[in-house]
Amino acid sequence: MLAEQKKILILRLVWASLFIFSLLFTIFFKLPQEEYADLVLSLKLTLGALLIIFTFAIAICTLLVNCKVYQVNSHIIIVYAGFYHHYIKVDGEVADEHNTLITYTSIILSSALDDDQISATISLTNRIAFKYQNRLLKPIKARDIKLTRESKSEEIWK
Repeated sequence: MLAEQKKILILRLVWASLFIFSLLFTIFFKLPQEEYADLVLSLKLTLGALLIIFTFAIAICTLLVNCKVYQVNSHIIIVYAGFYHHYIKVDGEVADEHNTLITYTSIILSSALDDDQISATISLTNRIAFKYQNRLLKPIKARDIKLTRESKSEEIWK
């Protein structure tokens, strides 16, 4: 599994776990009964609802984080579209990157590869379209990568 894919998996597991924890906390957490029980109960429900909404929103947003792997000739190209960090890696080295918190247009990343142009377009919902020689390429699975002497970089798999 690629480092980017591990990062995405961990991100999704952490936020899904936090959402489930906040849901269980709100439902099952018992507060001591006092003379201000109504106030404490309303405070608990309000804070619990805010925690549930926040963690649910972030857990859904983690589903938009995306990583695709492409193989062009003997080069392995990784396109990563995160929350605010987007980049293209060619054989383990970052070729182009873009950092932004909010964008209202698609992000276009490009680089030169063996005297040809590669480009990746990342949409507002982090969908990735990769072009090599002005033709769309389909991603490959990480397990299908055929490593050659030039692309056996350990950085790709960390």
